[in-house]
Amino acid sequence: MKLSPAVWSWSGGYIGGHVGGGYGRTSFSNPDGPSIYGGVVNTPVFHAGGQIGYNWQKNGWVFGVELDASRAVSDGTNTCLAASGFV
Repeated sequence: MKLSPAVWSWSGGYIGGHVGGGYGRTSFSNPDGPSIYGGVVNTPVFHAGGQIGYNWQKNGWVFGVELDASRAVSDGTNTCLAASGFV
């Protein structure tokens, strides 16, 4: 029995996007005493971007080019006298 050739190919253009997120929390201590800024920094992260490219399939190989760009926003936050919860 002979197998039929593949009816699909990796050749062609594509465009896409991606998003993601994360969260970090860092605890630290001051050897000279308690910090007035607290000992914890919270760091939320948002990440987004996109890509565009083109692939060529030749026999069992796929060759391609891609252009992508991404941006991440991550700002650590803390408050003065963070341990009090009021300031």
